[in-house]
Amino acid sequence: MADASLVWKSVQPEGLALAILVITILFTIICSLVVGMRVWIRLKTKLFSLEDYLMCIGMALALAQYAVVMYGCYTGIGTRDAKMGVGTMMEGGKVVLFWQLFYVTSSTFIKASICATLIRVAVQRKYKYILWGLIALTTVANLVAFSAALARCKPIAAGWNPSLGKCLDQSIIITLTYVVSAVNIFTDWSVAIIPIFILWNVQMRRKLKIITGAILAVGILASAATIIRMPYSNAYSAKVNQLHDIGNIILWTVVECGLGIIAGSLPMLRTLFKSLAKDYSSNNGYGQYKRSDDTKLVTIGRLKGGHDRAHGGAENEVTLDSESTRNIITVTRAVEQTRAYNEEKEFGNAQRDSHAYNFGQDGASSMKR
Repeated sequence: MADASLVWKSVQPEGLALAILVITILFTIICSLVVGMRVWIRLKTKLFSLEDYLMCIGMALALAQYAVVMYGCYTGIGTRDAKMGVGTMMEGGKVVLFWQLFYVTSSTFIKASICATLIRVAVQRKYKYILWGLIALTTVANLVAFSAALARCKPIAAGWNPSLGKCLDQSIIITLTYVVSAVNIFTDWSVAIIPIFILWNVQMRRKLKIITGAILAVGILASAATIIRMPYSNAYSAKVNQLHDIGNIILWTVVECGLGIIAGSLPMLRTLFKSLAKDYSSNNGYGQYKRSDDTKLVTIGRLKGGHDRAHGGAENEVTLDSESTRNIITVTRAVEQTRAYNEEKEFGNAQRDSHAYNFGQDGASSMKR
């Protein structure tokens, strides 16, 4: 017969545990709606690609993480030791392990999706290399953390029931928490700053630039959640109220993943806003604004070859992605060609006027003679 003290009993979430539960439910609903609309739009426009697959995998793992967290709120996560028995604490320890595994895997795919989106719209190779490097860095760091979480105790069950085996010191998990957090902060800020350089010379309406800046700000908020979480990393070595203190880490992890999913998916939802369906390029030099449909702003990564019409070659085979985030970050090659053509035309008119004037002067001189 099992020891009665080892049988876990659910606890009623209060205080921190209740906050974790509410916030987790909230992000579950919001993220499900956002990613659901993203998938619907991308499938409808037949633009479903690598970054969408990565985000869907990341979302599935995040939902698994959120389900584990919500279950954990009833098994001691965010609750002080005095309000639960040993069995409940052991069940809570099991929840912490599964949460760690789902967190590092979901985070990897979410950040890879965001980087893949930027790789698609980046023009210069140096930005592509940097973004691929960020994917590799995030993957390696989270893979190490995943392996350490599984290998720390032998058998694995000793992680929540010390009587079953031996575990390495928690300092390993604490150190890896700091490392993974540092990598996440570096990645979040990098993917927020790189688009600034990509957009630097791109011509867009002010409204679109504001929207783009707001999306980048959401990504920075995810980084802020990681920064807030770091001081709580020592909770893994706490002797008393360990599950309560780890609850602070879990809370901000839920926020971090949720904001990452939202920031990575918002650009794909642009077609839901009618006011942004048609872009206008910046002033063409004559006090007028041209529609992007007229100037044929080419989506980066979707130009399939051929020479520019201006050079007498075959017509470009262009796939316009007017209903996705790629239309936010576009190449203004056609605008530049239009300007060059107008300048050349003005120069030619000036030359003809000059020739006509000289011809008139020569004729007048001949008549006088």
